[in-house]
Amino acid sequence: MSERKKTTESKVVKPPVVSQKMIDDGNEIIKKYTLIGAGVGVIPSPMVNSVGVAVLEIAMIDDLARNYKFGFPTKLALVKAFISLVGSIGPVYLALKSRSAVSSVPLVGQMLSASIYSITGAISVYAVGKIFQQHFESGGLTLSKDNSFLRKIFKEKSKEGKEIIPEMVAQAT
Repeated sequence: MSERKKTTESKVVKPPVVSQKMIDDGNEIIKKYTLIGAGVGVIPSPMVNSVGVAVLEIAMIDDLARNYKFGFPTKLALVKAFISLVGSIGPVYLALKSRSAVSSVPLVGQMLSASIYSITGAISVYAVGKIFQQHFESGGLTLSKDNSFLRKIFKEKSKEGKEIIPEMVAQAT
């Protein structure tokens, strides 16, 4: 790491000391919660899935904060949870409307419905974990940027999650 100091507004922030062990442990924390997030998707209720994923994300953020020797970012985590729950209202509504059509196909429809919730929950947990990991590794600077930057990172990490989660799940079983 560079000894150079980064300046944010009027504060001077020293770059954090991040060890390879912290990074490896952070990746394991994200993997653990991603797999649990995939399991939450099996619960046959879109609203319970949304709340379950938000709770998992907050617990994961807490574990990541401890791993990187940060205090729990209460304000950021609460905003994140609120956004997750409010953002899930549209998908939950659509899921409830389409679920009856998909689930009406015996066995196949129910399995398809559960797998969709499972994958989307896991992707969300993974992306949020990677964003907070980057935030902690930057010394707490990433999430202080504007929303368009955060949306861009979330999209990137979601795409990355879509690619690696199937392999992650396969290795866990």
